[in-house]
Amino acid sequence: TPVWAQLAGSVIREEGTGRPLYLVSQIEDIDARKQAEARIAEAETRWNFALTSTGQGVWSLDMRKGGTTYSETWAKMLGYAAGELDGDPDRWLTMIHPDDQARVAEADRAHLAGETPFFEAEFRMRHKDGHWVWILDRGKTIERDAEGRVIRAIGSLTDITQRK
Repeated sequence: TPVWAQLAGSVIREEGTGRPLYLVSQIEDIDARKQAEARIAEAETRWNFALTSTGQGVWSLDMRKGGTTYSETWAKMLGYAAGELDGDPDRWLTMIHPDDQARVAEADRAHLAGETPFFEAEFRMRHKDGHWVWILDRGKTIERDAEGRVIRAIGSLTDITQRK
């Protein structure tokens, strides 16, 4: 039965002449790692398909990596290219309709402070071309530091304009 293996080798050379004397090599069985990577890739493909086919945009906040990233579906929902909005963790708040900002900011603050188990809000966000898109945003903190500050959070965005 074939297995995945990793081969590493070094040539040992004669001092002075540099003539090869012998080869030292090591073979490591990496079959379990490769199988795990394949399972992860398959699961990611399924999740991406499920999210994309249902029109769900995904956002991910990771303070260790410097901010927020948004899925291509999330960005397209608001008229942006993939990666165009990544970075500033508070940028999304500036895109919210002025009439919705205080309510959404308070729901966000309450969740980040640990007062609610998850974040959920319906609000309008400005599309890149200027019109408003009704959004259902759901998210949850998944990691905090020793002082209780948010390290990582993840959530989804749904365009509910048709419903409104």
